[in-house]
Amino acid sequence: MHLKGKHVLFGACIACGIVVAFFAFRISSTGTEEAGGAGSSGSGSGSTGHGAIREPATRRSQPEKRRQDLRLFKDALEKGDPNYYGYIDSLNESFTLAEFEQYWELLKKTSPTQGPKIAFQQLALGRLASLGETDQALTLARETFGPGLNHDVAIKAIFSGSSLPLDQLTEIISTLDYESEKSAALKGVAENIGKLASLEDARPLFLNLSDLSRSALADGITRYFVNNSGQAGFSYETSLSTLSDLCKSSSNKKSWELFARVLGSSAAMDPFAAWKLANAAPAPGQESLRGALPQISLEMIKVAPGEALEAIRNSSGSSSKLLESSFSAWLDADSHAAGEWFLKNHQTLAGAEATTLRRSIVRLALRSSEFESARNWASEIAQPEIKEQVLAEIRAAEAKKGAK
Repeated sequence: MHLKGKHVLFGACIACGIVVAFFAFRISSTGTEEAGGAGSSGSGSGSTGHGAIREPATRRSQPEKRRQDLRLFKDALEKGDPNYYGYIDSLNESFTLAEFEQYWELLKKTSPTQGPKIAFQQLALGRLASLGETDQALTLARETFGPGLNHDVAIKAIFSGSSLPLDQLTEIISTLDYESEKSAALKGVAENIGKLASLEDARPLFLNLSDLSRSALADGITRYFVNNSGQAGFSYETSLSTLSDLCKSSSNKKSWELFARVLGSSAAMDPFAAWKLANAAPAPGQESLRGALPQISLEMIKVAPGEALEAIRNSSGSSSKLLESSFSAWLDADSHAAGEWFLKNHQTLAGAEATTLRRSIVRLALRSSEFESARNWASEIAQPEIKEQVLAEIRAAEAKKGAK
């Protein structure tokens, strides 16, 4: 690359693309279920690997199908047919409150050695909670599993499926006995946040944030952004403002740590909006949000690198290290455009900024073993101490290259 008379070669970038075509084949079969059993005495076939049931030739209504599945499930159990698992898959998603007691008793009779009985029971409790019976589901979880991992997984399923509003769920969580229970419940609640109409509805969860709830809630809010992205009326920037207001009202440092985590994981949706909100946070949140700035800056560089560098330079919360890493990312992606931008703007840069960016160019040249170009750029560094450090890097790189 020739920049104002300097012969600078930043290396050639080769882009490779591989296109792989995937062909999906749908195998459909018709037939009727046998009246007295699961349709096969073997292991069966299907995506679940548990003897999937064939669809009948005549389509039945959902209530009729549930009733027949319950009957066939019971018959298969009595005959010792392991294909009863095929019926559980559909029943776990569709049973009604009136059918639960019969279904739960059937589940209890299944053998834990013949399949994932525990997992089916956990999913059933989540379904029960979604039907408005969270308290009953919690009682059954305690009676069925006792303390331990299986119990905690059931708790997560219950709080993920529960139809109760968040304020009631947080009240229930406060009554749980063990930290592992609370953690599992919060993870379940976090999955529910993605379904909220507005982040404002999550306000109860900000009142008593803990280390356990912070990460779970951050993941849930990120999921909320992803679920709503592209939906009519959804604004990422407006939602971030709501989240910032929730953090302010909580007067809790952990809420700002949560905000930083959300910003870092969702910044790609609108990195400049994320940058704006991160830098507009009040003093109590600035320290926590500083950790999200590197990820946000990298996302800005991908979208509009020149504007990104200007935003970083004009931010009071930025550092020379952040400016250098962001410019280096641009150099790696498009060394020609980044170099041209530097030559056009270097006279407007403060001394320390110009030095920081020149050092980035030197290091890129060293990665391509362009030692003469690296020395040319290093020669224009104004600060003697930093210049000597950079020249020492060049000598070390040359020595390493010569030793090979």
